[in-house]
Amino acid sequence: MLAFSAFARFDPRHRAAMQAVARHAVDPPPEPAFAEMFQDAGRLRAAVGEAGFAGTDVQELTVRSEFRDVDHFVAWLGSHSARDLLRRVPARRRPDLLAELATVLPDPPELSTTVRLITARRPA
Repeated sequence: MLAFSAFARFDPRHRAAMQAVARHAVDPPPEPAFAEMFQDAGRLRAAVGEAGFAGTDVQELTVRSEFRDVDHFVAWLGSHSARDLLRRVPARRRPDLLAELATVLPDPPELSTTVRLITARRPA
């Protein structure tokens, strides 16, 4: 049995927030791109099939993330998706970053992200 998840669509506000963080970072890395395999459910099914699995099922679900405030949102970003990028934001720029994030996120901040859940099995 194979099971994994992959992002399908980010909330546009997530991208706007990440771009804001990058504007305040020193020497930010380029914005990451999705590998072609993750662009749509059909490509995922094909890749899993080419890897020798059968009965591939791809389901989409929406995950809603709610935050107390912008500081909570930044802590969440720093816990995974933007850890390296946030390390590049000098302390003196952090107040400006928080102010900019407050303009691109609702109050209180929340995001809706679509995730794909992929399961398959090895043929007998």
